[in-house]
Order: sequence, then structure tokens, then C-alpha cells
Amino acid sequence: MGWYGSAYFLPSCSFQLMFGKLFAEFSVRWVFLVALALFEIGSVVCAAAPSSAVLIAGRAIAGVGSAGILTGGLTVATLLE
Repeated sequence: MGWYGSAYFLPSCSFQLMFGKLFAEFSVRWVFLVALALFEIGSVVCAAAPSSAVLIAGRAIAGVGSAGILTGGLTVATLLE
């Protein structure tokens, strides 16, 4: 049960640097939309999880998406200034 929280925050922290590089190299709009789609796919997997292992996998996918949303939100905020 301790993996429920860790499975979300570990990928979220690990993938922030990768998303920063993706935002620098590619279109901010498309990378942000991909991150949002990853987060939503992870949320749907969590909602339909028949077992604990699937729930943990869904949380990990959502964590990767949340890293992109956080990094993208900060990138968009700096572009608007």
C-alpha cells in the first residue's frame, strides 16, 4: 500500500528534466497535450484497476504525465510574460 503514493511521485520527480528538454526542443503545445493525455490515460487505468498492481501502474503513468503538466505549466507561464 505504500507504493500507491510512491508510484506517483517517483516518476513525477524523475521525468521533470526530460520534459524540460522536450519543451525546449519541440512545440510547447504538443508536448503539453501529450503530457495531459498521459495523465488522463493513467487516471483511467487507475479508475478501472482490477488489482493493486494495475493501480500502481496507473499511478506511475499518471505521475509521468503530471511531470509534463507541471513543467509545461511553468514554461507556458514564462512565455506569457
